Amino acid sequence: PGPVSSPMRICVIGAGIAGTLLAWRLRSYPAVEVDLVTGVPGPDATAASGGGVRGFETHPEQRRLAVESLAELFETPGLLDQAGYTETGSTYLMAGYDGLEDAVAEVEHLHPGSTEVVDGSTLRRLGWHGLPDGSVGVLEKRAGFIRPDHLRALVIDQLARSENSRVVTGPVLGLVPHPDGSVTCRTPSGSDRYDVVVVAAGPWTPG
Repeated sequence: PGPVSSPMRICVIGAGIAGTLLAWRLRSYPAVEVDLVTGVPGPDATAASGGGVRGFETHPEQRRLAVESLAELFETPGLLDQAGYTETGSTYLMAGYDGLEDAVAEVEHLHPGSTEVVDGSTLRRLGWHGLPDGSVGVLEKRAGFIRPDHLRALVIDQLARSENSRVVTGPVLGLVPHPDGSVTCRTPSGSDRYDVVVVAAGPWTPG
């Protein structure tokens, strides 16, 4: 038998919904060990989020990410229940623009039968009044709400109990890069060296 290669060690800094789910996803890869560093306890964007989820967005890159994220939510066993997903539908109001039909088709590609463009007269029949002339709406059936803080707590618990992941509580005290590309991360519980460090922190995170 050949030599046994060491697992890739990855550190994700930031236990918001983005960092937590990134660590959860990375944990599923073979030969990977993941540490999630939670940072300083306190209110953050995940706790404050209303949890609205939909596929349609006017910005192409935001739309691509939203469509793929929604597909992952629906297609991953157990994730939908853990997220506390409630389908409510969504109405996106805007002025019509060239390329709107193509944008909606991108959502429809992964979520057939979910999304359509309607004109002002249809919007009025649906109860929308006083809209500017030329207003249109994108109706999306497979849209709704999740409970981000609840999902985060469940995923952190899974990470803490998994064989190839660990949850490190507390702030990051320092990051030290090394010539070989690895990085040492210092926390109150000690120092660990990683092949990759991802900082998944938003504007609410202290410097």
